[in-house]
Amino acid sequence: AGRRAGLPNLCLLPSAVAGAIAAEQELPQVQQAKLLAVLELHGHSSTLSLLKRSAESWEVLGSHRQQQYGGEHIDAMLVAQLVGDFRNAHGIDLSSDHLALQRMHEASEGAKHELCSSLQATISLPFITADMHGPKHLEVSLSRARFSAIVQPALLGMIAVCEGAIAAAAVRVPEIDEVLLLGGAARAPPLVELAHQWFGKAPLRVARPEETVALGAAAHARQLQAQQYGTSG
Repeated sequence: AGRRAGLPNLCLLPSAVAGAIAAEQELPQVQQAKLLAVLELHGHSSTLSLLKRSAESWEVLGSHRQQQYGGEHIDAMLVAQLVGDFRNAHGIDLSSDHLALQRMHEASEGAKHELCSSLQATISLPFITADMHGPKHLEVSLSRARFSAIVQPALLGMIAVCEGAIAAAAVRVPEIDEVLLLGGAARAPPLVELAHQWFGKAPLRVARPEETVALGAAAHARQLQAQQYGTSG
């Protein structure tokens, strides 16, 4: 595809390395780190990579990826909880109501984002369904503590991701200088707390973690352009 597009040179850059390159421009701690753990939280998976600083950039010592433990999985767990609570309260099962599920998914994603900066979020879905007695509404107040409890299985899965990467890289946790979180889910407090507890240090993230990999890849491309053509424009 690159050759057909007329690109003379192609460089396959690991996403963790791209994230580290971008973070170096914003975080002094990453600039000083020699051994960096990069936890990527995607929509449908999570990956931990261990990077060692080399003369030119970063070398991947080892990584481990686990499917089904990403942002979408967290949203799905919250939706399942809403469906179960509504069934217990009203005796109505919404699991086969596609429109209701879509509304709950959108509301769950919004609540997850709200809990990144607030201790409490409200999910309000009026007229979610109806029965012979009239319309039914879904009103839920969600605290950070309850949100953490709901997504606990996903957090446990991410621990397995960390353990797998540490084993693949043949390093010990105390040897890691810094931990970097990538992806929009990096803002979620339960994930930040998990990383803090497991690695024993507060994880880092840039201002816009969902854009980190793209920004790092662009910075690397500018560097390659400067090396080959003597320009950064």
